[in-house]
Amino acid sequence: LLASGMQLPDKGNVFLSLSDHDKPHGVVIASKLIELGLKVYCTKGTYEYLRNEGVGVEYVKKVSEGRPNILDKMKNNNIQFLINTPSGKRSRNDSFFIRRTALTMNIPYCTTLSGAIAATRAIEAKKMGKIMNVVSIQEYYQKRG
Repeated sequence: LLASGMQLPDKGNVFLSLSDHDKPHGVVIASKLIELGLKVYCTKGTYEYLRNEGVGVEYVKKVSEGRPNILDKMKNNNIQFLINTPSGKRSRNDSFFIRRTALTMNIPYCTTLSGAIAATRAIEAKKMGKIMNVVSIQEYYQKRG
């Protein structure tokens, strides 16, 4: 993300919507993001799962559930990072609009559990003041050549 020009947030709001398979890992991810000072918004299934596990997340509607929804939050600059691991046809349709809006608005996002874990660790490192020197592969080879 950094090498492509995206900046992970160290404050603000994160959208988290996970497939059923990924929900158990969401407990650690959401808890860490909240511990780091970020507010976490989730769609209904993820929200209910994490709340039942004692994680203090907030609810936001999916695109297909009416308004105001996650796209409204994104368009109002109320989401700084997205984690979305969709499953099922309806989720994939919603995810298309979420990803398109994220690209248009330059909001960083992850669509895999491994990406979400890595991004959460990177946000933690950033908040701890660890310097991350990242360059794109093109810049790396330009410096060598």
